[in-house]
Amino acid sequence: MFDRLRANLSYVAGVRRLLKQRLSLEDCRRLVAAQQANRVASFLRVLERGVYQNPRSPYRRLLEHAGIDLAEIERMVNAEGIEGTLERLYDAGVYVTQAELKGRLPIRRPGLEFDVSESDFDNPLVVAAYEAETSGSTGTPSRVLLGLELTAYEAAYSKLLLATGGFREGETALWRPVPPDASGLFGILLFSKIGHTPSRWFSQAPLRWDLRGLQQTLRTALVLFAGSLAGERLPWPRFVPRDKPIVIARWLAEQKLRGNPGFLDTSSSAAVRVCLAARENGLDISGSVIAASGEPYTEGKDAVLRMVGVVPVVHYNMAQIGKLGLPCANPIALDDLHLVTDKVAAIQRDLSVGEGDATVGALYYTTLLPHCPRLMINAEIGDYARLEQRDCGCHLASLGLQTHLVGVRGYDKLTSEGVTFFGNDLFRLVEEDLPARFGGHATDYQLAEQEVDGLTRIEIIVSPAVDDVDEQAVLEYVLKGLANVGVSGSPMAEQWRQAGTMRVVRREPHASGNRKILPLHFLEAVQRGDERSRRAP
Repeated sequence: MFDRLRANLSYVAGVRRLLKQRLSLEDCRRLVAAQQANRVASFLRVLERGVYQNPRSPYRRLLEHAGIDLAEIERMVNAEGIEGTLERLYDAGVYVTQAELKGRLPIRRPGLEFDVSESDFDNPLVVAAYEAETSGSTGTPSRVLLGLELTAYEAAYSKLLLATGGFREGETALWRPVPPDASGLFGILLFSKIGHTPSRWFSQAPLRWDLRGLQQTLRTALVLFAGSLAGERLPWPRFVPRDKPIVIARWLAEQKLRGNPGFLDTSSSAAVRVCLAARENGLDISGSVIAASGEPYTEGKDAVLRMVGVVPVVHYNMAQIGKLGLPCANPIALDDLHLVTDKVAAIQRDLSVGEGDATVGALYYTTLLPHCPRLMINAEIGDYARLEQRDCGCHLASLGLQTHLVGVRGYDKLTSEGVTFFGNDLFRLVEEDLPARFGGHATDYQLAEQEVDGLTRIEIIVSPAVDDVDEQAVLEYVLKGLANVGVSGSPMAEQWRQAGTMRVVRREPHASGNRKILPLHFLEAVQRGDERSRRAP
């Protein structure tokens, strides 16, 4: 108890120091440009101190098994650059799969096998000031360790994001969950650090006062108190469920009436809900800037935001390490993003999905910044995209960020309303649990992700061959099954229930190109009642 009290007091003092010194746009530009110019030295320093000097590091065991020491890596980097070196390390077996990174499977390479836990991938160079959880689920909660150094650095990205959207004045708000989800509280600190202290914190989840939730509620109160010590009036979270977007739409309309359209940070689907509510209720929110993340940003979503005159700024995050992509100011596509190569390096490898009938260019990330709480070397996170080098001429390219990601998508997870459930748990639910409860076989059921009028929906497909099925019972069974996935499954499933994300459809499951029935399926967007669809990898 004494250690916990001391840690909390230390965090309060740290937050006060963090918010006492603001970052200007020029400060942020200098910070990112300097790290981009120093990325090689930073990479080698992280390897030396975080891997080779860390006996617990899984990467150290992989590198030793491959017979590669730090001097050899330095020679590779000098000859081939960071990305070329990472390609060679991957070929030598130095990588981790998504399941390995989450500690769900042991690391197995020819002649080597050892168990790992998620905490083995924590960066020993980071002093964790705050522990939260991801909004995704993998059967066990994924920890998010937030250090104040990372918070300060991520704030620079937020300032650059605002600059892309042309937002300079006006009030800021978030529609992000309260802890244990990290996004809301983290966002409050980020925007406060750059002089855009949010005036409102809308949360899709209520504060909890039970035994487990009380600790997170008290931690939230401590952070807000620390802000007051720094002279910042940080907002107390207000519960606004996903089916009440009119509350946020009205707030944006009020800012418009006052002459300074506001800024909102939320998930892509939540942004669509706010804009639809504004249109349906005749509210003028034109000129508002909405930062959208958490799920793919598509033409359907963009059409809804543009319809009401909103300026969208799209970004790409991973909860454990923060931002991965910032919006391009001269994009060639809706979701043309600058990879933050000052912080991470990325390589691609073709990966078979759908039991071999399709491949995607899977992304493998390596962290270069000493402040990243999760240390990653060629780590798979379940995403693919088009990865390319291009000088687009925008303000981010001038900082040296000239690697672009276009069309980021996931290949073994379902994402909606900023909530993600991953493949392994979904496979078990579809192939084992549903047939055992309602009859039929594994191939009689399927979960399909589809965008309908800008909102991401999940269909629970049940074959007509399964007789006498109560569709409401199937829906409740699936939601209950998702709620039992890890400690974070229950609030996540409740968010999908609130949003009406899932529905049962009686038809034959979609077959892949080789006529195999897969547990997960991804469909093209449907607009204005057009029910046609075709498979996308």
